[in-house]
Amino acid sequence: MQYSIVKYKRVIEENSDLRIDGEYFKPSFLEGDSQLTKVRCDLLDNIADVRGGKRLPLGESFSDEGIPYIRAEDIRAFADHIHAPHISIELHKVLRRYQTTYNDVLVTIVGNSVGDVGIVKF
Repeated sequence: MQYSIVKYKRVIEENSDLRIDGEYFKPSFLEGDSQLTKVRCDLLDNIADVRGGKRLPLGESFSDEGIPYIRAEDIRAFADHIHAPHISIELHKVLRRYQTTYNDVLVTIVGNSVGDVGIVKF
């Protein structure tokens, strides 16, 4: 059996979600949390321009030519634009707020690839 001993103060005062489920206090997670408190870190939103992605608008589809459209599944160590589908230049203009540039860091937050990170190198 695996268990965690957690101080009441941590559960009530330091746990903003007020979670008391066992998974939240799993020993390996607590160890990771402990390690993070030993290093200087900041919220990503404080050191970077964080923007969400954009799904293809309803009624739009991919095309054989045009601009690469990077999906979550295309993000591995580097964003893969070679296998990515394409969108028309007109749709690319509509989605300009979501365009990436060279050396952007992409982090997936949806799908079966949550947590994957890639760098735009094109």
